[in-house]
Amino acid sequence: MVVAFSAHAQEITAIDFNGSPIGKVIPDGKVVSFDNKLLGNVTADSLIVNSKGELVGGVVPQGVAIGNDAKFLGKVGNDGSVRSASGQIIGNSLPNGLVVNEYFEIIGQIIFPGLVYNDEGKISGRVTGDGLYTNLAGVQIGIVTPDGYAYRKVGNDHILDGRLISSKMVVSLNGEFIGSVVPGGQVTDFNSELIGNIKANGFVYDSNNEIIGSKEKIIIAGPCTFASYEEAYSIAKELKKLGIKFFRAGAYKG
Repeated sequence: MVVAFSAHAQEITAIDFNGSPIGKVIPDGKVVSFDNKLLGNVTADSLIVNSKGELVGGVVPQGVAIGNDAKFLGKVGNDGSVRSASGQIIGNSLPNGLVVNEYFEIIGQIIFPGLVYNDEGKISGRVTGDGLYTNLAGVQIGIVTPDGYAYRKVGNDHILDGRLISSKMVVSLNGEFIGSVVPGGQVTDFNSELIGNIKANGFVYDSNNEIIGSKEKIIIAGPCTFASYEEAYSIAKELKKLGIKFFRAGAYKG
């Protein structure tokens, strides 16, 4: 099947789970190969599902790459490659946001610039488009790790300052969208009414300090049971490629 689309539409590159480009996303959410054959559709969490319901990849993650040592690696290109400041390709991005080198070793992760909030829900700084942790005046004050934790430099030490909250949408504990984060750490509903505050742990608290939602959905996945270590490892490895952080299963011994 061939899909026609406007040549002027903005293209987003689609990649497989090895980070290799497989096609492009067109404005209606369909994914086509580079010879315009339909590959599938983009899901709400930026993965690609084919006509058989199989996951075949995802869209290129947007943002900057931070290394495992909390140093800036580079920026993500439209093709999913990660280039250093000198323009050298140092790795490729995967759909789950990880960055791998030519040996498929994980060397970092992609984060999206945004504000950093502390445990009290107050802004402590921001992460810039160059991967720097700065105050609101733009002066660098510390470092940010690949998982979004910001550390302020105090003397020769780095002290945890807060966490990067780059996602503005907030979902309830039932997974329904309930509002968005506004500057200052406050969360408002779709009528612009204040419903709570977001804290560094990513959860939203109401005026009674009760958790009412979070900035992202938590997905727990795994088989009903597994019979061997090899089986569990194989499944967990595939789930990790999808960005799923929580694995569950029942152990069975015959």
